[in-house]
Parts: sequence; C-alpha cells; structure tokens
Amino acid sequence: MNKHPAPEQQPSSAEAIQWTEEWLSPDDVIRTQTLQVRRKLNPAAVRQYRDMTRAGSAPPLVKVAAVTERGTTRHYLVDGWHRWEADALVTHGSGPTILVRVLAAPMSMAEAAWVAAAANLNHGVQLKRSEMVEVFKAYVRARKHRTREGYRSYREMAADLGTPKSTLARWMHKHFHSIASRMGGEEGTAPGGLRERPEPPSLSDEVLAEVKRVKGVALSLPPEEKRRVHAALRELLEDLGKPEPVGYEDEF
Repeated sequence: MNKHPAPEQQPSSAEAIQWTEEWLSPDDVIRTQTLQVRRKLNPAAVRQYRDMTRAGSAPPLVKVAAVTERGTTRHYLVDGWHRWEADALVTHGSGPTILVRVLAAPMSMAEAAWVAAAANLNHGVQLKRSEMVEVFKAYVRARKHRTREGYRSYREMAADLGTPKSTLARWMHKHFHSIASRMGGEEGTAPGGLRERPEPPSLSDEVLAEVKRVKGVALSLPPEEKRRVHAALRELLEDLGKPEPVGYEDEF
C-alpha cells in the first residue's frame, strides 16, 4: 500500500460534486460479485498495479458507491477490483484506512451495478461478449434505457454501450422479453425515443379484476357469511404460498 497525506477538506460550492474523497476502513468496503461484470480478473493488470505500487507510484483511487437499503447505508466497491487485488491502495495511518472516491449521492444496488459496469467500459482490458451482456443487463436494470416519453432507441443505446443496435435488440428480447415487446420497433414521434406499446391484459390482471369484484360483494355480507369467505381466502393464500422475490424486469 502507498502512504498518502490526508486530503484537504472539500470547499463548499454551488456546483454539484459527483465524487468525494473519503478515508474508509478496508473492512467497511464490501466487494460482491453482484457488482462485478468480469468473470475473472486479468493477472497482467494485477501485476501492473502491484509493480506500480512497489515502484512508489500512487495508483488511481478505487471508487465505491454508498448504497442505502432499508435505512442503512453501506459502501460497495464499484471500480478498482484489480487495484484491490494488487493491494495498490492509498493508505494513511496505522489503521490502516484507505483513501477512496465515493459517489456522493446514496443509490440503489441497481444504480451501483450500472456504475460498476460503466467503469469497465472505459478500462483498457476489453470485456468479453458474456461480460458485455452483464453490462447491458445493468444498463437496463438502472433504467438507462428509459426516457420521459417511453424508451430510448436501440441506436441511442448502441452509442452508450458501443455495441451494435441489432445485438442490443437481440439481447433485449432474450433477457427482458416483456420490455422488448412493449418497445416494439417503430420510431416514436418524440425525439430520441420509441413509443411505448400498451401491454395486453395478462392472466394475473384478469384474476385481480375478479378479486376486486369479489371484494365489493364480500364487504356487504353478514358476519357469518364473511367468516366463510375469510376461511376460503385463507386456504387460497396457503395454496398460493409465499410470492417469489420480484425480478429486476418487473420493475422497469
């Protein structure tokens, strides 16, 4: 690790500062494969950072995102996996603590995943095709494919990701089929967007409509009849079981 003097306090400014420098304990920085699109680290890149540190050169600071979930904020590594593996970190004191760049605004895991994926687009080690698919998934899960009017065109997405639009369309159909169906392929009248197609009613929509109708009738029943309905509904809920966690695609 490299020693480095404590940074000066950032001055107050009306300008938004995207990244701030902070000292953190290495134990407070969480590394999870959820935020790593690369299948494995590149040994040559790790050696390069290790040699740089041993030669006394200060490596670029690693970046972390402050992710807030259920009222708790944790710090996740989003850029600097090779540097971390090489122990090419800027330290201070006997703790030690490490100097990192922190994304100022707390975010969701989906947003942090996109920050991590986007960082890999700018690195010298080229992403493999399977890794690029993970970048695309993070892009969609962070809602970067959306506009106020509906959806961005595949041409615009291609400009963001450096991937042919035909490839992105194929990935969208494979990994986010319902989104691809809503997007269609017709250019919208709004600049930079595709018209959002209305989604046809699903079986669950029909069931929920029936539940709403039954609710209107059940609320007017006498107490004894309500107890019978309540028992039947409880049996139905037990048969349904606990719902599975909502997938990323359902949120977009």
